Parts: sequence; C-alpha cells; structure tokens
Amino acid sequence: MLDQGVQAWSELPVWLPREQAAMHTLSMAAALANGLTTRPMEDTLRDTAEWLREGQGNAVGLAAQKEAAVLAAWKAR
Repeated sequence: MLDQGVQAWSELPVWLPREQAAMHTLSMAAALANGLTTRPMEDTLRDTAEWLREGQGNAVGLAAQKEAAVLAAWKAR
C-alpha cells in the first residue's frame, strides 16, 4: 500500500502501516472498567452516513482511478 502511495487512515480509513498498527491492539479494558460506554455499530454507521450525505464530512477512501491502479499492482505482484 505504501509503495502505491496510499495515505494511511485518510485514503484507506482504519488501515495503518505495520509500524503504526499497534494502535489496533490496545486494550480498552481499563476504559471500560472506568465507565466508558460504547454505542451500537448500527447507530454509528447510520449517523456517519447521514453526516457525509449532509456534506458535513469529507469523502473518504481511495479515488476510483487510484483504487484501480492499486488493485492492478496487487494482482501483478
């Protein structure tokens, strides 16, 4: 992904290069034990989609042309 110029997190949300991926392994146990509550994923997805439709957020993800180039490079490797 990095060789193809993909920008971590912004062009490919939630993806991080191996050097930064430790963020995905952090435990939430202490936060939960201290009262952190979460909301249902369905609510988060619905509200995020609405937020994007209303123009409040920037579009995320790879542009179609760049996605095609990244996939072609992946298949060619």
